[in-house]
Amino acid sequence: MTEDTNKTIGQIFDLIDQILFMEKKSRVLVGDVTFFPSEVNLILFIHMNPDENVTQMATQLGITKGAVSQTLARLEKKGVLRRSKIPGTKNESLVELLPFGLDVANRCLLVRRELDAKFGTYLTNVSSEEKKTISRFMGYLIETFNEETEKLQ
Repeated sequence: MTEDTNKTIGQIFDLIDQILFMEKKSRVLVGDVTFFPSEVNLILFIHMNPDENVTQMATQLGITKGAVSQTLARLEKKGVLRRSKIPGTKNESLVELLPFGLDVANRCLLVRRELDAKFGTYLTNVSSEEKKTISRFMGYLIETFNEETEKLQ
């Protein structure tokens, strides 16, 4: 895929992440354990950024350290991850996904890979000009969602 195709796909996923985060009724069921969108987003973030501490997670996700800590506590109780203190720091901890957490992440990433292939196929068949138009529109939507989300905080 070309660079502009990948950029457009990335914007589509950014929009989907925003929608899922706002849609509290969406759930992911793995075995007999239910995961909420905020939990899935954090599991995927940890899976893709394994060396980030809580402060870095909060900054990159645009949420408070308290929200990250609360979600991590729920995920720890569900057997998804393990937290460990960083030596020499006051309250910072690193997070490690356990096998169950890796399974959850891989199941969610499988869905994303399937969607990625579908979006890629679609975008491969549109002109460069159409991709630019779609990309501009998706950027506008993401910017608008971000502005509205900031108003809620």
